[in-house]
Parts: sequence; structure tokens; C-alpha cells
Amino acid sequence: MLVREGTKCGADKVCIKQVCEKASILKYDCDPIRKCSGHGLCNNKKNCHCDRGWSPPNCKTKGSPMGGSVDSGLRILSPELSERAAEDNMRTWVLLSIFLFLPVIILLAILLIKWKRISDYCTEFDGSEGETESYSRSDISRCLAN
Repeated sequence: MLVREGTKCGADKVCIKQVCEKASILKYDCDPIRKCSGHGLCNNKKNCHCDRGWSPPNCKTKGSPMGGSVDSGLRILSPELSERAAEDNMRTWVLLSIFLFLPVIILLAILLIKWKRISDYCTEFDGSEGETESYSRSDISRCLAN
């Protein structure tokens, strides 16, 4: 069974070309206690990979629920940036409601007003049952269609 390169194979030892060698062969000079404030490990790029609850780059500040490193691609925003993003999100919804929902409401109001006029026009025909006035076909078909 093959072991992956760089796998730990003993105390201060690492597997290189299927042989367990001393870790000093890597010439790895990243000290996680000093560089990562004791809250993370050094990754292969000699940057801190912080434990959960600690923020990169040096794991000194609390705040990142995921931990991670500057190399992991996942960024947790600082509280100031999070607040600003929330304000921008609220501003977006306000503008969206003004420019999208308001015209729809105005259009519905106009349609309701026009509907009232059409229905009033049609009720004029309904109220004149006893009269023998003649109406054109277009007048009656307009009321029946609406």
C-alpha cells in the first residue's frame, strides 16, 4: 500500500518517496506557536490555517466561525464590513420596491379606476329594462365582453 508524500509516519518524521525521513529534511521553518498564536497550524504555503473561532492571517483575533487561512479562499467579513453589506442589501430592497413595486401598484390603481368606469357604463344598460330604446350592437358587446 502506497503512502502519500508528506504523510506523518512517526514523531518528527515524514514520508518522502515511500521512506520515513526526519522532518528537518523539508527545511520547514514555520512555527505554529509563534506565527499562529497557538490557535492554528502552518499550511504547505507557510501561512496559518486557523482553528475554528479564530481569524486569519495570524489567528490572533476571534471571530471566524470556520477558521481557515488566507489561502483557503473562504473569507469571513469583519463586523464593520458585514454591517455595511447589510446596509447595502437594505438599500437595494428599498430601491427595488420603489422602482418595481410602486409602478405595479400605480398600474393596478389605474386599472381599477378604468374598471369602475366600464362597469358604470354597463350598469346604465341594465337599469333601462322598461325603456324601448335601441342600442347598437357595439354598445352591448362592449358591456358583455367586460
